[in-house]
Amino acid sequence: MYRSGYLYMVLFVMPWSFWHRQSVIIPIIKSFFQILRTENPDLKIGVAGFCWGGRYALLLGQEHFSDLHLVDAVFAGHPSLVSIPKDIEAPYCPASVAVASMDSYFSLKMAAKVEELWKKENVKTEIVIYEGAKHGFCVRGNMNVEQEKQDMKKAIQQVRIVKRL
Repeated sequence: MYRSGYLYMVLFVMPWSFWHRQSVIIPIIKSFFQILRTENPDLKIGVAGFCWGGRYALLLGQEHFSDLHLVDAVFAGHPSLVSIPKDIEAPYCPASVAVASMDSYFSLKMAAKVEELWKKENVKTEIVIYEGAKHGFCVRGNMNVEQEKQDMKKAIQQVRIVKRL
C-alpha cells in the first residue's frame, strides 16, 4: 500500500499540483469571471467549488480578489488549502460553507475561526457542519449508505439556498 500510494503521488498528484498551482489558476479564474461579469452585468452569478475549488470559490467572494465584484454568492463544499484569515477575511457577497466534521483539510477548528471572523462582517454567511461526514462528502458520498446519501442531498440544498442568504 505504501509503495502504491507513493507512486500515485509521484505520477499523479505532484504533476497535477504543478499544473494547477495558484499562479496558473488565479489568472484563468479571474479572466473567466471578469468576461462573464462584464458581458452580463445584470446577471446574478453564483459560484460553487468543492475541495481544491472551494478555496477559489471563497476567494472569488473576497474584496481583495479583484477590483470588480465578480460573483453574487459563494458556496464551498469541503474546501481545502484555505488560508485563514487571508482567504476569507473580507467577503462582499453571501457565502456558505459545507464542512465535514471529520475533515483534516478544513477542520472544525478552522470552521469555528471562519465563523468568528465572519461575525464581524456585514454580509450574510453560514457554516454548516455535517456530523460524521468525511472530506469529499458533497460529491463522493456512497449512495448505498443512508447518512452519506442524506448529507449529499443536504449539501445540494445548501447550494440552492445560498442565493437567499
